[in-house]
Amino acid sequence: MKIKIVGKNSLKINGNIKNLHDFEEITEAIEKILSKKSKFLSIELVNSFSLPSSYIFYFLDLQKNRDIDIELKVSDNRLLRVLDKLKLNKHIHIKKI
Repeated sequence: MKIKIVGKNSLKINGNIKNLHDFEEITEAIEKILSKKSKFLSIELVNSFSLPSSYIFYFLDLQKNRDIDIELKVSDNRLLRVLDKLKLNKHIHIKKI
């Protein structure tokens, strides 16, 4: 997995999120973006067919408790279907890329 901060409020994650180290690395990058007082966060998931539940809860927490507008761009159709079944599009803007 590789992550990259793009611009002032975007994060690109390439590959599957596999372990606690990945979670910590991504969370640190997100907090770095949000430390600049951004109220919008765009996350692009490329070549990833899964999203651990810890991220889903983290994103929902950011949206609800910190009033962060989140856009999640997903390249994998399987992940897109799972997110749709979970009805996350009611809280997070989800797009196919």
